[in-house]
Amino acid sequence: MRDMKKKLSLLGLMISGLFLAQIGINTDTPTKTLDVNGSTRVRNLTGAATNNSTLFPNSVVVTTSDGTLTNTNALNILYSSGIYRWSDSNSNWSNIRTGNKEARLDFIGRASVSGLPAITFSIIYQLGTPITIIQNPVLSAGGTATITNITNNSFTLTINSSQVFNFTFTTVNGLTAINAGNSGGTFWIQGTWHSTPNLN
Repeated sequence: MRDMKKKLSLLGLMISGLFLAQIGINTDTPTKTLDVNGSTRVRNLTGAATNNSTLFPNSVVVTTSDGTLTNTNALNILYSSGIYRWSDSNSNWSNIRTGNKEARLDFIGRASVSGLPAITFSIIYQLGTPITIIQNPVLSAGGTATITNITNNSFTLTINSSQVFNFTFTTVNGLTAINAGNSGGTFWIQGTWHSTPNLN
């Protein structure tokens, strides 16, 4: 019986040692729990498929909040400002990198409305879900501004209860274009969109 207890104790120590051991692949001296000396391939990695094979042919491996490996498009981890195209009307922006996941978009600019030199507001934009306003419009020189008529890809900005700008978003391959035409066609709005993609 005593010999049996010794054998069971030894077996338990061996099993415990296996669970606590560092595993080395192509190395006899692993330095981490899993140490791979060579190329690594992970099959069936879940996540967003690469959606722009010309600009970004490979996806990027990231971790979720619980440490699970997943992949995402490179556009989803880029920080960028929207490009204002002077060759178009004042209310057009293009090539804003939003990716296919949730992105915060901060607007800093001005409208051609008397006495309103600066306007700021922030939204959350994700393709296929309603736009969320996270900072209502702030005007630097008095006046009022509101955002209404929110959909998945549009909203209406009204300044001083009279000037109406209809913002529309078009996203292709993770790049977003925004147009903000004035309903009366008299005024324009211009500025910079800053994109902060969310990986969570």
